[in-house]
Amino acid sequence: MYNCRVQGCPRIDTIDVSYDTNIFWDDEVILNGKLKARSGTYFRISKHTCKVYKNVAFATDPLKATFSACGTLSYTNSYTVYDQHARGMQRDSFSYLRVELNLADPNGGTVFGSFVWESQDWYTNAAGDQWYY
Repeated sequence: MYNCRVQGCPRIDTIDVSYDTNIFWDDEVILNGKLKARSGTYFRISKHTCKVYKNVAFATDPLKATFSACGTLSYTNSYTVYDQHARGMQRDSFSYLRVELNLADPNGGTVFGSFVWESQDWYTNAAGDQWYY
């Protein structure tokens, strides 16, 4: 995180971010995630979405699931997404997780950072076997 309200935009902390997905034969996906400021600096999560999409070649990827625990908070130094379940993944298809995150100063409008991350694709065949590509 950088404080650009002062000259030079000094770094004030680093936030470690991780997301893990577990995929299962019964078309279920479980998401776990963690955000934590290394030095305990407080931040605001102004946008946080975690969605699963079906990867369709040469077309708009349809939304398959949304994890509701990926939410916003006004004042925190850590955030956990714990065992969020989603069902309805299609077999014989490729899917991926897309996370969008905006972190900001809890006391004002300064944005510390934004990112969009997409997982590698996973495939589930007709028998329910799955693997990452």
